[in-house]
Amino acid sequence: MGERSGSVPFTPLSVDPAAFPAYLQDMSNIAPVAAPRRAPWPLIAAAVAVGGLMAVAGALWLHYGTAVFFEIVRAGIAACF
Repeated sequence: MGERSGSVPFTPLSVDPAAFPAYLQDMSNIAPVAAPRRAPWPLIAAAVAVGGLMAVAGALWLHYGTAVFFEIVRAGIAACF
């Protein structure tokens, strides 16, 4: 069979890479670099503060028992108002 009329064989285009903007050029030779991870210090500080308060509350609970512990908490809240 012969070639169909109107069909053109595929020929690769030769394009000047300098004619393309930088974001269209081949970047396969550039190694990806991860950004350094930073810990969110306010979140860590809040977690440490909450953990410390929970530890103090647990220590008071163990030392004074439940009834006295609730009385101390209630007296502390009443002292704030």
